[in-house]
Amino acid sequence: MKNYFFYIIFVLFTIQFSYSQIASEYTNLVDEGRKLYNLQKYALALEKYSSAFKIKEYDAVDLYNAACNAALSGQSKIAMELLNKSVDNGYFDEEHLKKDCDLYSLHSLKDWEVLFSKIEREKSNVKTEEEVFKKVFISDSISKNLYELFFTKDYKSKNTKQDFEKDRSLLSNLVKANKIESTKDLGISDFSQSMKYDSIRNSRYRCSFIIAPSVFGVNINEYLMTRAGYRIAIEYSTTKGNALINELKIEKQNLLSPSINIKQRFETFITTIDTCHFRFGIFNNDKRVIGISSTTSIKNKIKKIFEDLEYAESTELPKLDASKKHGYISFFTGDSETSGPKNSIGFVMQQTFEFIFFDNTDIIVVSTNGEYGFYRTKKIEKIKDFISNRKNTLI
Repeated sequence: MKNYFFYIIFVLFTIQFSYSQIASEYTNLVDEGRKLYNLQKYALALEKYSSAFKIKEYDAVDLYNAACNAALSGQSKIAMELLNKSVDNGYFDEEHLKKDCDLYSLHSLKDWEVLFSKIEREKSNVKTEEEVFKKVFISDSISKNLYELFFTKDYKSKNTKQDFEKDRSLLSNLVKANKIESTKDLGISDFSQSMKYDSIRNSRYRCSFIIAPSVFGVNINEYLMTRAGYRIAIEYSTTKGNALINELKIEKQNLLSPSINIKQRFETFITTIDTCHFRFGIFNNDKRVIGISSTTSIKNKIKKIFEDLEYAESTELPKLDASKKHGYISFFTGDSETSGPKNSIGFVMQQTFEFIFFDNTDIIVVSTNGEYGFYRTKKIEKIKDFISNRKNTLI
């Protein structure tokens, strides 16, 4: 049995090693083709590309470059075949095609104009990352067919249509509640933030972001230093220019438990740390007061302001729109809110205790280090008075 185990390990290692060798061989052949192109040895360069394409033949840019070598070496028919394969795999840069002097010899061919018609047709069928995100989570126009149209076989083998509908409904509601209209609104610098490239099969793009339910019409993550809510991870697979969702994971939101003594936790936070600052803002019909200050001499005053917090179930939240009248105060450690190491999505990793409050309700959002919950307090006005007092802040 032991020998059988080691045999399996050996086979797996051999497969992985062979796979790496194949990928390396493809890359080397393409690199040699590029070098020969630079030396103006176009026919020899095409031979290298042709050898590479026996390993795989769906890298749009490599196919395009091979077509250039074919055109420059007088092999127009092969050049058009390679250009068509390039378009099949997602090469749609019409402007570059028209301007590329390597391809001038093809302009008089009948197939040249047909190629551009094909590009327009293929472009209309391609699913980009942005399009997939919008159609799956923002638009409900084709909701009945989303599972079939936008998910890979790999995803479907692990998730039923019912699993998908549950996750999609949750994420779709969060996206709409927070008025997210594109991937740019997700709070990540680049939707293809983390990319894994498989040179033989396809490209995979991963991104993760955090999104919380809108509270009284307010996106709380616009004000929290440490984001709270559902952590969502999406992986896209791109094959032949098409993006399809390969993985969709939604982790539970980090709600504070009713059993946590939030008053004791805040008192410990505010009284035991040496260096603590706070930032704050009050919003009233778009008029805002924003600032930052230190808690050094006023810790006891701050502690008293938040001593009456009482847990409120999320089901108790009243229906109201406080988007024009709300405020926040964030307490954090460190010399400034931009100092210190950052987490995977670019936020500073600091100890935080944060409060978002609203007019017309005694319920506030309390967040500490990424966990959040809802609490009642009778001291909304005292919070505002504290922020407005020049002795406390740098207004």
